[in-house]
Amino acid sequence: MSLHRYLSRVVGGGILAFAASWGLGGAAFADPVVISGGHWDLDVEYDGANEEFEFHWHLHGTDTSIEPDEAILYLDPTNTGLSRPGGSQWDFLGTGAGDPVYILPFDEPTDLSSLVWLGLSAEEIATGTFDPSSITLSLVGFSGPGEFSLFTTDSFGSPNVFMATSDGLSGGDAINLTLGSHRHANWAFTELGLYGLTFEASGTLPGGQLIRSTPTTFYFGVGVDSFPDQPGVIPEPASIAMLGMGVVAVGGAAWLRRRREGSESRTV
Repeated sequence: MSLHRYLSRVVGGGILAFAASWGLGGAAFADPVVISGGHWDLDVEYDGANEEFEFHWHLHGTDTSIEPDEAILYLDPTNTGLSRPGGSQWDFLGTGAGDPVYILPFDEPTDLSSLVWLGLSAEEIATGTFDPSSITLSLVGFSGPGEFSLFTTDSFGSPNVFMATSDGLSGGDAINLTLGSHRHANWAFTELGLYGLTFEASGTLPGGQLIRSTPTTFYFGVGVDSFPDQPGVIPEPASIAMLGMGVVAVGGAAWLRRRREGSESRTV
């Protein structure tokens, strides 16, 4: 599968802003990039000279990188919508059995033209930079119309949850990234609309010094591919839903087994 098979969209522009009530810092954005397909990574790098982490959206296998606050990763409801299976093991998703859940999958999609395969990467950090040879990526902030979770499933279809907003945020909402490599998981959202996920990277240098990043927010749009025109306003998703969400109802273990363990609007 070519790493350049992705869909580019042009998003009409102007400088748009979020309200502080969203917890997204009130930052301004011009002509946001919409990542709607391809193999992308949420990429963590480390600048040893300045002892600081850096975050990017990175198109895997290329030199294409985008700053976190310049892009929205778009989930098309027609190809990411599923029904939550029954069973209390799925309660972490934050929605009821049979309700829709929108997922970027663990497994590589057969068609990357309109679906993102999103990894978590520490590939640019040399082995041995931190001890042990890994860093921790923690979810420290969240905003959105629904809930978010990051998880894999085992060979029996049982979930292994790394992050879930349905029970609030804590130090346990984290995933370890091995230096020099990247990994995949399921990214799940429960409602249409715009989400802000704020991450912090941390690691311990061989001498024992703990390094923490500045919290950095990445934006995800489920059926929404632009920032709101007005502070605190989310674009109305009803018209998108009326076009047919195509939520697929499938059984628990089979559903997640296929879900186990990005493209610019200013054209890449």
